[in-house]
Amino acid sequence: MLARRISPPRPVWINVDALVSYKRGRGPGADTVPMVVHAHGVELDRLVAGMQLAWLRSDRGQWLGVVTFSIPTAVGDLPVQQLVPSTAFRPRRPETKRGAADSGAS
Repeated sequence: MLARRISPPRPVWINVDALVSYKRGRGPGADTVPMVVHAHGVELDRLVAGMQLAWLRSDRGQWLGVVTFSIPTAVGDLPVQQLVPSTAFRPRRPETKRGAADSGAS
């Protein structure tokens, strides 16, 4: 089986930082970020609530979740549906959406 739909969709926490390949300290000036970027840039070091719609298997054997979620930005929430590695999300209690993540948050 290479795909499995999840019905109803499953509530999950998504580790936004684990979704991007940004590495701190790379390149000249990487540690010198302007204050405007600190104030208005997308916060990567956070968990956001989302819903897992399905599992897909990659050609490398890795399981990926099809997940919908919103990334909070300075200009409003950005709705996203994307493939997320299984290491970048975990189950969430349905009633928990904001604030402190379920116990065991990373």
